[in-house]
Amino acid sequence: MPTPRYDAVIIGSGITGGWAAKELTEKGLNTLILEAGRPITPEKDYVEHVPVWELRYRDWDDRKERQATQPIQRECYYACDEFSNKFFVKDSDNPYTSEPGKPFSWIKGRQVGGKSITWGRQSYRWSDLDFEANAKEGIAIDWPIRYADIAPWYDYVEEFAGISGQAEGLPQLPDGKFLPPMEMTCVEQDFRDALFQQPEFHTAGGDEDRQAHRAPVQRCAQPDFRSVVAPRHRSAGNRRPDQKSLGIPGPNRFCLRCDARIHAHPAEFRDAGIS
Repeated sequence: MPTPRYDAVIIGSGITGGWAAKELTEKGLNTLILEAGRPITPEKDYVEHVPVWELRYRDWDDRKERQATQPIQRECYYACDEFSNKFFVKDSDNPYTSEPGKPFSWIKGRQVGGKSITWGRQSYRWSDLDFEANAKEGIAIDWPIRYADIAPWYDYVEEFAGISGQAEGLPQLPDGKFLPPMEMTCVEQDFRDALFQQPEFHTAGGDEDRQAHRAPVQRCAQPDFRSVVAPRHRSAGNRRPDQKSLGIPGPNRFCLRCDARIHAHPAEFRDAGIS
């Protein structure tokens, strides 16, 4: 059997490696991904929909164990929990040091998909406030790029991924290529209306923009108090505008437990023509 030959070799199958593989294979390159972590078995590993009363610690987790083995990973509190701590490395097996007075929390996932498995689905663009922050604070070195350099690539990625959001005109959170925003609950809308009624509350668009945000919405009978108040820029699960017109079902997920990682079974991706 002849030895396989590859045009490109990618180390790691996380978000960066996965996207690199997408781009290279779409350009016709024979690509190999090397991943040090274990494979994912959806039926076994994706348990975020298991009712909490079926968990040993009822979603309170074994805090003593977590503090002993994953004290740094546990800082990612929304994800390194009783459901998903298996997707994070054990700090006790992966020690490292940082300079005195300059702590660094190294959150790591070692499995196929890397930290994309525990991504919280928040998709905010960086502004120049972010690109300039470390230089202003005297940490490391200045970024060699600014928002204007990367903005076209934000467009490129967002049009593929499908980002649900609403244009807010906020300089610290640049607007993107959004799909329609997720509908607010009545509690969120009442809170937002109350903010826009305050004379000291201003937006980039002025009075006209404030009036647009006061548009009436359908009220709900049972609000979800766990939702996150806008701005809401989230992944819509790769459901792009062209998919609906083509009749392709998107593998998206949106449920009440907004901080959970929502996974789709591979069969659903096959239904959408994704391999």
